[in-house]
Amino acid sequence: MQRIQTSVIKASIAITECLNLIMKNRSEMPKKTTSALVGKLGDAIALNSNAVIEIILRRKHLTKPHLKEEYKPLCAPGAPVSFDELMGDDLARSMRRYYRHKPPEKKGGGKTQYTN
Repeated sequence: MQRIQTSVIKASIAITECLNLIMKNRSEMPKKTTSALVGKLGDAIALNSNAVIEIILRRKHLTKPHLKEEYKPLCAPGAPVSFDELMGDDLARSMRRYYRHKPPEKKGGGKTQYTN
């Protein structure tokens, strides 16, 4: 999965370099062509970005069963996605954020028990 993610990111870099070339030479190109190319390449970057996020989420899903219980919340679908680190830029900060904002757990008797 990491190799696929790396390839998608490298494709985005190549697309961005093409966009830069178009923007540098836009005075030499027909305006309609420039506009169409910029639009299509921009869409390609957006699609690649979405693909990277999906890959990260899939990697987290595949990693989750192998983690200690205390770290599994970092692999939840709603957990923040980082492009640099699989579990976030700062693992300790991510854990604190999760435990600070997690919903209260319900325990017997229908009363809500708040946990730390």
